[in-house]
Amino acid sequence: MSDSELTDWYRRLRTVAQYGLTYSKDPYDLERFREVLAISEELALRLTQEPGPRVSEALRLELGPPSPKLDARAAVFRDDRVLLVRETADGNWSLPGGWIDLGEAPGDAAAREVREESGYECAPRKLIAVVDWGRHSPVPQLFHVYKLLFWCELLGGEPKPSLETSESGFFGLDDLPPLSLTRVSEAMIQLAFRHRAAPELPTEFD
Repeated sequence: MSDSELTDWYRRLRTVAQYGLTYSKDPYDLERFREVLAISEELALRLTQEPGPRVSEALRLELGPPSPKLDARAAVFRDDRVLLVRETADGNWSLPGGWIDLGEAPGDAAAREVREESGYECAPRKLIAVVDWGRHSPVPQLFHVYKLLFWCELLGGEPKPSLETSESGFFGLDDLPPLSLTRVSEAMIQLAFRHRAAPELPTEFD
């Protein structure tokens, strides 16, 4: 069975477990749903490229009826090069970004992630795309994620590492470093370059 098929089984098992634990009142059913949840977590640990403790912690927070998560990503350009940050989790590179906090505007989240992960200040100017990451990710994904990709104007700041990133840099399309494929794809970066070259393009979505 392929990783893609196993990921589908994981999502289906976890959905059943989360709905069951949310709405069931029978103690015997609840025990069985907890067992299904534990099985889904074992599958997740086999599938993911992330460290086991981080995955377990994230899964424990994902209780209640399942729903898509929102991830804001920022394309910040200097001349013809885009800002990337190096992730400490896997040593590969990504557009700055992360989960949108409750009560936080998506554009504000993109700017915050840039500041936290790279040290640079920016302002969101355009929503480039809303990406169903399950459809477009190069590798299987445990969570159903919508990625909101923003073009952001560089305002200032200076590079500095963070707990989640070890360095940052600006790269052209022809010299991209190894990418953190759970977070970003080359196609997403190409999309950002296309919209920078033609700002009149409409926002894209699935």
